[in-house]
Amino acid sequence: MAHIADTSFGLVIRSGVMPALLALCVFLSSCSTPSPLTDRGNLDNPSDTKFGPQPSCAKAVDQLTTANLNRYKDDPDILVLPGLVASRRANRIEIMAECTGLNSGEAAEFLLIDQTSSHGYEAMLWSYARPSDVHKALVFLGLKPGQSFSPDNLRFWAEGELVIVSVVTSKGEFKDKPFRIEQLILDTQTEKTLPEDGFVFTGSMTLPPPPGATEPIYVADTYDPKSVASIYNEPSAVLDLPRRASQGEVYGRQVANPDRKLTRGELITIMLVPEVMDETRRVRNFVLDVMPGATANNSASESTNRVESLSRLAFILNEEDGSSTNERTSLAATVARLAALVDDGRTPYVVTRFDRALTLSDIRNVALVLALSEEKLGIRIKAPEAGHIYYKAFLPEVTWRKPDARPSQPWELHIGRNDGTLSGQMILNELYWTSQSLNPVVSNITFAVTSPGAIRERIDAEDARRTTSGKAAVPAVLFVFADKKLTYGELLDFMAPALKTHNTVYVFFPLE
Repeated sequence: MAHIADTSFGLVIRSGVMPALLALCVFLSSCSTPSPLTDRGNLDNPSDTKFGPQPSCAKAVDQLTTANLNRYKDDPDILVLPGLVASRRANRIEIMAECTGLNSGEAAEFLLIDQTSSHGYEAMLWSYARPSDVHKALVFLGLKPGQSFSPDNLRFWAEGELVIVSVVTSKGEFKDKPFRIEQLILDTQTEKTLPEDGFVFTGSMTLPPPPGATEPIYVADTYDPKSVASIYNEPSAVLDLPRRASQGEVYGRQVANPDRKLTRGELITIMLVPEVMDETRRVRNFVLDVMPGATANNSASESTNRVESLSRLAFILNEEDGSSTNERTSLAATVARLAALVDDGRTPYVVTRFDRALTLSDIRNVALVLALSEEKLGIRIKAPEAGHIYYKAFLPEVTWRKPDARPSQPWELHIGRNDGTLSGQMILNELYWTSQSLNPVVSNITFAVTSPGAIRERIDAEDARRTTSGKAAVPAVLFVFADKKLTYGELLDFMAPALKTHNTVYVFFPLE
């Protein structure tokens, strides 16, 4: 990612910017050797369990936390929490962490997890600061949590400000030579360490308070993997990646880097610094309205030329905070404006709003450009407003037209006009194999639907039937087959009841 600020801790420490009051946690040696700053005693070595080695430095961390609480109790610019010190003046957080001793070349999924996590066998470091306390410390520095990656909620990018994370050790080859935490991981496919893009402060997901409680459940504190920083898009992590990296895509290929091996049981410091050191923030939120152009009924006609079709549309890009220009412009000018922000070190997040009068073909043409802008330019398209469809619904995998080429069998909804009114069919396919062929046999059940309410009734009835019979539920996905000349408003009205539970939609046009 371009325009990452140079916040190397090596430079910061040598320049004397870090106050002496924060140095307590930096120059720590292993738990088994007393430090000149504090006597951590003789702690036992980590013991193996069914989940692998366990952290062993809790006693040392407790002593350091007590010392820090006493030292900084009257300083309003210093926040001390168990295993953590944050300074507003230095604009950084220090977390006490312990090395798990993951062997070189072993698969890793997490950089930093809570000490109570059962995933130490696939993590690089245990954190002695609770995930929620890391969250509090980042807020203490002035950052606001963003939103977690959550495909179920149509959020395919982690949103939030960037945090630079570095490692400081007090022994071995890298003693007192801070390095970026991404260097702990080697990607065996690229043969490089992880991109040093920083991490997005999303904060973990929360759940409603349990019975008798008033505070919501902070998921990373309570449920595994209890991740502070992961190396794939983990919705429950405090710090997510600023790029797309699904667990399935990267699992097994990201391993402990043999060139950055840390000593098992060593107590080290993890440094967190906001990427931006002033009031300027990277994240910019926008709303993009797409509507028919000035010529009446243009969107109702069909053009065989995609460029011509896009030229008939109007685009208004406004800041989400309410500062509006309401200036109509072209799609090319809109994308150029967003790309200029990326070049200036910003990350634009955009909510798209399609006018109800647009044809489905219009929206697909816009979606093609937006998808390319996401892939090549660093623009992030956010989840749509409630009751609307994510833009990539109009760019489905073409092979999914055939039931035997799909990963699962969701409902198909076929929509068409009959005497000027919309009606359709719902189809549910099932695949089974026989001894006579290697290819599956496709069977299906078909239901006529003449109203939006009928779609909802059919979905609910099948869900109830499967629950009673013990069968797996139908995926909460809709494959829509519709004429590309239908308007977006017609599609939304017909699908509205279904969208309440089936917000993942793919729209297919008839083959020409």
